Amino acid sequence: MFTPTEAAAVYSAFVALFVYKDMKIKDCPKVLLESGRLAIMLMFIIANAMLFAHVLTTEQIPQEITAWVISEGLTPIGFLIMVNVVLLVAGSFMEPSAIVLILPPIFFPIAMKLGIDPIHLGIVMVFLIMVTYLPFISLALPHWLGM
Repeated sequence: MFTPTEAAAVYSAFVALFVYKDMKIKDCPKVLLESGRLAIMLMFIIANAMLFAHVLTTEQIPQEITAWVISEGLTPIGFLIMVNVVLLVAGSFMEPSAIVLILPPIFFPIAMKLGIDPIHLGIVMVFLIMVTYLPFISLALPHWLGM
């Protein structure tokens, strides 16, 4: 009858309203407005990241970067160190979802040329994005909890 996401939303609303009684019925419009605002902000970030990734692909920037890295003689270890630095810097200024949409198309061809396993590259990227996102969560958590 409905998707798992819709079922989770209805279930969580039911639990918040009637089981835990954390939320009152009069708070529902405010909660819906805030969740809509957050969803719109995230969709805007993702749309811009997709547009930027499309421009990069159209202009063949990943292929040029791959050719440059290979011509410089960068080793697989050197490349992974470079990926670490780039992701740590990017994670300090960008949303994780935007990083996931923009940087893998740039790094993947280089990793393939250098013989790096794509699973290994993916794990490194996800871990570094997680590490760069943690300070923001730890700074915002007391505010989210109402402390």
